[in-house]
Amino acid sequence: MLRLDPFLLAGASEVTRYQQQRVAEWQALKQENPMDFDRHFNDLLKKWDYQSEWDACLNADDLSAIDGIDTSKAQMVYDALVEGGALNDLGYISLNDLSPALLDPLGLSEAQAQAVMAVLIDHQGYAGTDSAVISPQSFMTNAAMTLSESQGVWTLLNDARIIDNYGLLQHPRRSAALETAVNAVALNGKNASILGVLNKAPLTSYPDYVNTFRNQSPSSNQKLPTLAFYNPNGPSATDETALLDKDAFDAISLMALLEWSLFIMNRRSNHRIQTRIDDTKKQDKKETQIEEQKHLEQLWAQYQNDIKKQQQASQKRS
Repeated sequence: MLRLDPFLLAGASEVTRYQQQRVAEWQALKQENPMDFDRHFNDLLKKWDYQSEWDACLNADDLSAIDGIDTSKAQMVYDALVEGGALNDLGYISLNDLSPALLDPLGLSEAQAQAVMAVLIDHQGYAGTDSAVISPQSFMTNAAMTLSESQGVWTLLNDARIIDNYGLLQHPRRSAALETAVNAVALNGKNASILGVLNKAPLTSYPDYVNTFRNQSPSSNQKLPTLAFYNPNGPSATDETALLDKDAFDAISLMALLEWSLFIMNRRSNHRIQTRIDDTKKQDKKETQIEEQKHLEQLWAQYQNDIKKQQQASQKRS
């Protein structure tokens, strides 16, 4: 008997759905009881020994670490960077050249302005570590390009508004709209490989999560789950307190992937053990059938021998 475990046949879409489920569960906990969320989330990080070594997004806390910039001034600088386009509203940094002139109206000292620019440049370097971001280096490995070629492709895609200044896709992944937009750009015959790179961007990216949360109703056919929370102003209003921040979203998505990997390992192990048991039972049954067949053959031979002896005895008496 062939033993099949549908769980082991699951593909990428099932993994994505599991990540979405875990995100929704933690999001619900955050909305219903933020104190419990913080406590359980910290326990989760400790359980998996999770440490974030970098973050492609910038927040005001990153700026408050600069000497002479307190929390309120850091927020002022952050808001100015968002307004000037150096950051988007999620803290993703522009991958175009950044002008120090953005900081001129803020009354920073020369040392502070240089420190802020250093932080911005560092985060530009981190951008490629975020799976949602298409950076100017993204096409080097997957599309077999040099750095200058990859940067040139990024500029073309940015000019065509396929990706924005922050490296975020402006069309749904694996969609006809994205394919049409890419094929309309002159990419020296590498449109297919470049489209492949763009389609590898994750479905569970933080920008998708936020856009879905803000723009779609809970009843719609959405890519990522949103929380059906009570809203006194009606369904059109949004309650940002229900939204996970990027650090929590990334950590939960990664933990869900690790959990799924453990599920698969355990199921595979159990499947191998059960298959071995089935094979052993099958072999035992086969050996039993052979022994029974031998025994039946012996009984038949004995029966025929007894009949022969009876016939011989009968002939002698007659």
